Amino acid sequence: MPAPPDDAEATARTWYILGAGAIGGLFAARLALAGQPLQVLTRDAAAAAALDAQGLTLEDATGTHHLHVAAAAVTAPGPLIRRLLICTKAPQTLAALAPLRARLNADSRIVLLQNGMGGAERIHAAHPQPRLLLATTTLGAYRRGPWQVVHAGLGETALGDGPLPLPAAEREELLASLARSGLPLCWDDDIRTRLWRKLAINCAINPATALLDCANGALADDDDARTLVATVCAEAAAVMRAEGLRADAGELASAAHAAARATAANRSSMRADVAAGRETEIDYINGYLLQRAAAHGLSVPGNALLTALIRLKTARPGESA
Repeated sequence: MPAPPDDAEATARTWYILGAGAIGGLFAARLALAGQPLQVLTRDAAAAAALDAQGLTLEDATGTHHLHVAAAAVTAPGPLIRRLLICTKAPQTLAALAPLRARLNADSRIVLLQNGMGGAERIHAAHPQPRLLLATTTLGAYRRGPWQVVHAGLGETALGDGPLPLPAAEREELLASLARSGLPLCWDDDIRTRLWRKLAINCAINPATALLDCANGALADDDDARTLVATVCAEAAAVMRAEGLRADAGELASAAHAAARATAANRSSMRADVAAGRETEIDYINGYLLQRAAAHGLSVPGNALLTALIRLKTARPGESA
């Protein structure tokens, strides 16, 4: 499988992947299968050595693929990074990105693919030179073990402009390069609305399942759960409209119920994080909604309560909030 070449032209075409969990690992594996130059950036040299020794395993509808992918610690020296796909969890992104500062400049393009919102603003403030693109996906993937990824569900990944728009020709080139993965991709000129809709759904599902320690499907048909989802989505719709986006509270609630049914047996990422005693993404989901609501002078008590309860629960591991 390909390693990042030494010549400048090939290096410019290399995708660097920061955060090779389920989704990042899926993109890494599919790009490697297509012969696309790439390198996985790991948290330290030991993790890079483990990936180099073990390789990356992908299970999909066509079978099981054992791949060798280039890997290096994020702290290791290296050339300028022209294409960077970030799939880390939002709370860890700035710290993970910090060692790469010297390798990023105005020619760098960063695709941010993660749950929640607010991370893009923080990245742009800390690294103003690179062009930042926003992305969201409905792909289904999970890790069976270290460096073992299962492509579990079809879906589409949408990209759109971040704070600084990308020229159309460069956008097409970058999209075509990432599309070599064979994973469905599209460009969305209204990526903010797509991101906000997903945020609203996550605001309704993630904290509730974490607090109740239940699968997503438990929120689909219970009357009290439906009331909670409707309240959260109504607040989200009000904030979206204040942000200049079109939003209908009933439509958002219906989308949240549909998502809960479609993933009925699934364990939300926030529920998994709370159970494992890990930092959650609450500040980038309901917490981000609270920030934007405050900026517009809006009250969102349902989301505020969920945010406070998650913070209380994670501040007291093993105890009820």
